[in-house]
Amino acid sequence: MLSPSKLKAMGETSAGIRERARRLYVLGLLILLSASPVSAQTPPADVVGAGAHWNQFASPQLGGLLFFAHRMFNDASPTYSFTAIEFVSVQKQPFRIGTLLQSGIAQHVKQIGPWRLYGIGMAGALTSATSTDSNVGFAGSYGTAAFAPIGKGWAVGPYLLFTEAKSGERQWAAGMIFSWGR
Repeated sequence: MLSPSKLKAMGETSAGIRERARRLYVLGLLILLSASPVSAQTPPADVVGAGAHWNQFASPQLGGLLFFAHRMFNDASPTYSFTAIEFVSVQKQPFRIGTLLQSGIAQHVKQIGPWRLYGIGMAGALTSATSTDSNVGFAGSYGTAAFAPIGKGWAVGPYLLFTEAKSGERQWAAGMIFSWGR
């Protein structure tokens, strides 16, 4: 993970990072709005999923996400208890990976055609380790995900997460997620 000082050394500015995030968010909304309408389905009670994302702060800039969600309330506008583990590459040589284990809430916000749009808020532990040292901290994430059914309990869609660590590091990641629910 890169600190704000490393980003500045690379010529990145906070305004530039925010502008890229805004563009990505607008692109995601355009994709959602262009979807063809299908009949709405009752959201599943339990959902598991996996995704891959791009994270400009990681090295290499790839990461992954696994999650489990359980519907707590209401079929029409469901609220899910949400647990996720995110994997972020920290450095190339020697290869090192960081993990972020979080729990929180995913709240249905809107249905647009076949797409169910959720707001997500989570908090948890952030770890990264090498053979000589380890780092453990606290981090919180918030963002959005959209899911469209593709058949037999499966759904697919984009997600965007913003993460802030206790150390003050801020990152965002955007990717695609596949899920299955019953």
